[in-house]
Formats: sequence, structure tokens, C-alpha cells
Amino acid sequence: MWGVGARGAVWGRAVAVAVVLGLAAVVARPVESQAAGDVEMAVAKTQPRGSVYLFLGLFNVFSTGLDTLSSELRAKGVANTAMNYAGWTGPAADIEKRWARNRSRTRPIVLIGHSFGADAAIAMAAHLNRKHIPVDLVVIFDATANQPVPSNVRHLINYYGGTDGIGKRLKPGRGFHGRLENINVDKQNNAIGHLDIEKQPAFHRRVVREVLALYRRYGVRLSSR
Repeated sequence: MWGVGARGAVWGRAVAVAVVLGLAAVVARPVESQAAGDVEMAVAKTQPRGSVYLFLGLFNVFSTGLDTLSSELRAKGVANTAMNYAGWTGPAADIEKRWARNRSRTRPIVLIGHSFGADAAIAMAAHLNRKHIPVDLVVIFDATANQPVPSNVRHLINYYGGTDGIGKRLKPGRGFHGRLENINVDKQNNAIGHLDIEKQPAFHRRVVREVLALYRRYGVRLSSR
């Protein structure tokens, strides 16, 4: 049997160990938090520069020209995402998070859309406007809704018209001081309609030039394939 002194020594050592472990846990927490922060920043730095999204119209089957444009941008080294118009809130949330973490890597912000996808591009720009996030370029192919251009858009190119007349001439919204180009495609080719307006090679070349100019402006080096 241990005496009182022995039991006291054992309990003393136990308390000392507990204190040391407790202090170690307290000290370790900031280290773990810092490590997590370092990992997050490292991941952010490996993400592609810029935020380029292409929004397809109904069922994705009527906007195949945007799939082609997406491939053309990738061939020039521009990472981008082509997706259905209904999912625009996901990219909007992603841009908000990236903007809060590293603004320079988030830009340029480019939104491109056809038909309902064009409506989504403007709606997303308006959402980002409420978050005080600028949008460098919006390219519209025959929007079906006549929405005003949000004030955070620096440059908007609107291809509209065609034989079916679905597209709209867009107007600047309150506080808009950017550049707005309304391009009536009837003046270039009166055979262009809603289902092929986003497939025109000449329009693609213009969009690629504009996007590449933005990347150069932000000092981003791209590796083309």
C-alpha cells in the first residue's frame, strides 16, 4: 500500500501532466489554425487567374456555339467554365469567396451568355453589383429579357436581333458609366437567327480578342496550346 506521501506524489505528477497537456492543446490551436490558413492561401494561389463563365440556354442543346467558344478560349490558355444558365448562383458565390480572399487573382471577371444564359449573365452581374464586385466584361448573345446593364459592368457587348427578333437592345442601368455596345446583327448578316447567333466565328474572334486583352491588362501570362 502506498502511503499518503506516495499518493500525493502520484496525484501531483498527474496534475502536472494534465496542465502540460492542456497548455499544449491551447498553444497548438493557433498553430493548427495558421496551418489551415496557409493551406487555404496555397490553394488560392494555385487556382487559375480570372473568373470566366459561359452560360448556355435552355437544355444546353441550343447554345453549342458557346461550347465551341469555351474550347477556343481554353486553346489560348484561358481557364473557363461553360454551364447551364440555371446554375449561375454557384459561380456567383464562388467569386464572392475568391474576391474576399484575393481580389487580384479573381479578375478579370468575364460573363458570357446566350438566350436564357444571356439573361443569367446579366442577373449574375446585378448580383455581384450588390456585393460591390466589378465585372470586367459581359458578352450577350440574344438575351430574352430586357434587363438594364448594372453599374458594376465595365464593358458589355450585346449581339442581338436576327431574323426572329428575339434579342433586345439593352439600356444602361442607374449609375452605369462603362462601355455599352449594342450590335444589331441584321446589319452584318440578316440570315442570322436566335439559334445560330452564338455560333458565328467572327463574333467568337472578337470575344477572344477582348478576353485576351483583359488578361494582358492585368499582367497575366497565358500558355496557349
